[in-house]
Amino acid sequence: RDKIFEYSACNDFDYFVTLTLDNQKTEFRNDLKKVYKTISQWFRDYKKKNKDFCYLIIPEEHKKEGWHFHGLVRGIPKSDLTDFKEIEKTKALPYYIVNKIKKGQKIYNWDSWSKRWGLNDIEPIGNKEAVEKYITKYCTKELSTCRHFIKDFMPPYQYQP
Repeated sequence: RDKIFEYSACNDFDYFVTLTLDNQKTEFRNDLKKVYKTISQWFRDYKKKNKDFCYLIIPEEHKKEGWHFHGLVRGIPKSDLTDFKEIEKTKALPYYIVNKIKKGQKIYNWDSWSKRWGLNDIEPIGNKEAVEKYITKYCTKELSTCRHFIKDFMPPYQYQP
């Protein structure tokens, strides 16, 4: 928890993200080892194309099986984000996203992620400290037993005075 809080506090992230693995696109979403290996590679490939991309991603197990992620990112090109207001005009959205839109919050879809993996939502960070505390709550006892699987999800320490 301390390390994750430190990474988030010492880096300037743009967005809070929730990333889901779609059953239709990912047959191994219940296997953390395989999820870790595959998603880590996808993030590394994305960073090769987008040099400013940086991420701090925490896996969380779904109540209905499978893994999804919460985290912080920066460096996603604006051209790879679609405002959910535009998507809402053409398809039904999950209730929690519709509520946020109604409250006037900016919510984006990360197009590259959704094409490859599934549903996601990205929100600009308003209160940095609150977001830092929020993501550390996903560091549960269960997750600590598999921490060697998640170390690659975290960016190298980058001190920024």
